[in-house]
Amino acid sequence: MLLTEYNEQAHLQSEREIAIEEGKQIGANQLGKLISALLSEGRTEDAARAATDEAFREQMYQEYGIKN
Repeated sequence: MLLTEYNEQAHLQSEREIAIEEGKQIGANQLGKLISALLSEGRTEDAARAATDEAFREQMYQEYGIKN
């Protein structure tokens, strides 16, 4: 690629899209770990609530030490 062909906006957009996909994957992995932990302890109602209640989910992430 020649320097004159470099499109900064396209590059930044591509980087944003990659970061968004990585963030989605991290979030999905965290949720999976949380649901797994809750189900393994028989906390099915908490697992269902964590799936839909963001504040409760954050509380559970902290309780289980899952979030970064």
